[in-house]
Amino acid sequence: MGSTTQKKNKPAPFRIDLEDVIEDEYLQQRAKLSEVTIAEYTEMLQADKEFDFPPVTVYCDPSDATWLVNGFHRLHAYRNAERRNMPVKIIKGTKREAWLYSLSANAKNGLRRTNADKHKAVYSALEDEELWGWTDTRIAELCGVSSSFVGEVRLKVAEDHGRKSPTEREGKGKGGGTQKVKVGNQGRPKAATSAGSVPEQNNGESSQIVVKLNSSHLQLIDKMSEGFTSLSAYIITNDAARQRLAVLRKLFDRLVKPFDKAKPATGTTGKDEEESE
Repeated sequence: MGSTTQKKNKPAPFRIDLEDVIEDEYLQQRAKLSEVTIAEYTEMLQADKEFDFPPVTVYCDPSDATWLVNGFHRLHAYRNAERRNMPVKIIKGTKREAWLYSLSANAKNGLRRTNADKHKAVYSALEDEELWGWTDTRIAELCGVSSSFVGEVRLKVAEDHGRKSPTEREGKGKGGGTQKVKVGNQGRPKAATSAGSVPEQNNGESSQIVVKLNSSHLQLIDKMSEGFTSLSAYIITNDAARQRLAVLRKLFDRLVKPFDKAKPATGTTGKDEEESE
């Protein structure tokens, strides 16, 4: 498969023959490889015959097949530079384990991932029947993205494949194990039962409104929550969106101003309210 060499009294990384590396699209989580990056890497290898990039990562399955999971740009560069072998880090495992590893490849190092790269990894994860039942937080940790990003992609996968979001998902439990998590229970009344009571104040007298929630309602609430989270993240990072939101807020203030004047006095001046915002 490969060979080892010694250099400056330090053990060199194991090397693998390029012909032994299996390149599989299933394990390649970038939306598209960068031809510019491959060309730059190739030039660096051709300029110095002794130069090597950091080891690529492959998974070696029980049949000794070596599946590339990290280092696709480097592999293409070594081929273009007509090198016979390259440094490698080998992990023992199955092809599925290799796929799970590939979902977070380049999340913290290497060529920075684009949003399209992240989308492909998360979409691939959610297409999997087992991972579809995971929580957004757990998938976010696996793919190296935010949970709100996973929520956006989940909606797309549900639409494309006609899936319904599970009311229970598998998340991380205490001690490193897993546990079933009821979706949407955080931050709102427990809705596992078919009915709940929400008190409403009316001129000092309390009344009760019975709210019946089923799984469809919970799924709708989840989608709305994920949508608002994504929208707020977009507004925070987009100047034009913030400007439009400011205009809408001014228009809204003009609309509600007449109603504010009609409200009974509460003992707090408008000036005090402004200062407390």
